[in-house]
Amino acid sequence: MAVMRVLWAHDPMTANEVIDALLEQTGWNHRTIRTLLGRSAKKQAIGHQEHETPFRYLPLVSREAVLRAERTSFVKRVYSGP
Repeated sequence: MAVMRVLWAHDPMTANEVIDALLEQTGWNHRTIRTLLGRSAKKQAIGHQEHETPFRYLPLVSREAVLRAERTSFVKRVYSGP
């Protein structure tokens, strides 16, 4: 979610821009943030602009869609159990 929040606020961004923003907010290691970028891309939550170097990342999923999914997941966990 942290990666998504940064990209929703400032897309498109290079990996280094995302890392700088998240280092300030979270204090996470830059490798951790790169791993999160890779995992988010693999899940197709974020993408990158193909013809630019360095890659500029952008969100592929809207904030509203993510919040809707989170609410649904929360309600299922609370009312249906594990």
